[in-house]
Amino acid sequence: MLQTGQLNASVIGKDVFVSLQTNFITFVTEILGLKEEDPEIHNMIPGLLELYRGFKESKQYDKVDEIRGIFKNAGLVIRDLKTSLDWAYDEQ
Repeated sequence: MLQTGQLNASVIGKDVFVSLQTNFITFVTEILGLKEEDPEIHNMIPGLLELYRGFKESKQYDKVDEIRGIFKNAGLVIRDLKTSLDWAYDEQ
């Protein structure tokens, strides 16, 4: 045992470690509902919001809906605020 009270990984063995790892991933993803963020979509968000704003101002609502769909597929939502746009994770 280490001074912090943690077990050294070599003490528990590979099978136990793999089982703990699998259970942890299951707990985090299926029970807590957390998932790894996609950095590609996060790099695209500012540009997509700017396109969204332009399409909305020019009343091209089919394009507005298309961008909302891109966000939805990525697990995100666009929030139209009084003076700006914002985005958030979809909580459904």
